[in-house]
Amino acid sequence: MERLSDERQYASWIIRHDPGGFILNRSGSNWIIHKTSCEHIQPGHGDDITKNPKLASTARHELARYAKDNDGQLLQCRTCGS
Repeated sequence: MERLSDERQYASWIIRHDPGGFILNRSGSNWIIHKTSCEHIQPGHGDDITKNPKLASTARHELARYAKDNDGQLLQCRTCGS
């Protein structure tokens, strides 16, 4: 599992791990898990995509465990259904 804190690092990870990677995004008290191909998490939309904490892994269960251990509810993205 990796913490992605800047846009260049984030974009590079997405490219290297698509398909097959997952991103965990903090939104309020919830954690939302996305596939690397999800349109909601693609870099380059003009906003700083890493302004909210992002964790990345090729193992979905690692991210799910992290969300549970860090007092957040895990939600699946409605678009990519991860």
